[in-house]
Amino acid sequence: MAKDFYELKHEETNEKILRASKKLLLQHGFSDVNMSMVAEASLLSRQRLYAYFENLDEIIYRIQINDMRNFITFFNERLKDEEFHGKDRLVHCLNEMFLYEDKHTDDFVFTAYFDVYYHKKTVRPRLENEYKKLYDGSLYFQLVAEAIEEGKRTGEFKDSVDSAGTVYMFGNLTQMLLERIAFFKSSKKEKHNKDELERLKNDYCEAMLGFLEK
Repeated sequence: MAKDFYELKHEETNEKILRASKKLLLQHGFSDVNMSMVAEASLLSRQRLYAYFENLDEIIYRIQINDMRNFITFFNERLKDEEFHGKDRLVHCLNEMFLYEDKHTDDFVFTAYFDVYYHKKTVRPRLENEYKKLYDGSLYFQLVAEAIEEGKRTGEFKDSVDSAGTVYMFGNLTQMLLERIAFFKSSKKEKHNKDELERLKNDYCEAMLGFLEK
């Protein structure tokens, strides 16, 4: 069923608020932004802004949820039909994540800020539950675990490697690396060196494979 004019207008305004808010939050930091600043940047009155979002926490969560949903969609679509196995699949997973970060650097900078904010704030359960459920829709952990198990069966990886624990560890380490790269690239104090970043990525892949390989 096609959306009517009012539904489309509501979505358009909603997206405008989120874009303006994300720009403010990245520029000033989460603790120095308020709803008045968001209203001004969105070209809306405070009253109209509150018709869309209850508070700044809801805006922050909505930005993070949207960014994560976009990443999960990209990752699932790019990997679900690929014919990579074992070590090759693991390297492919990492390369796809690096590729996504290169095109969405601001998303990873925002996520780094969000991770700090998330552990300090208590928000409505509905938002937190929606955020947590997104992980269930990602193929990342499943694909990496399958790659490790395939590598163990083919003799590429050590039999003693615990797939579940390794996936969790590498997931966290990879996320931190992507956030660090994003911060480095977005820094205005120094122009990032592409060769240095490529070397960092290659070193990380080699370290990961070194941990797994016999």
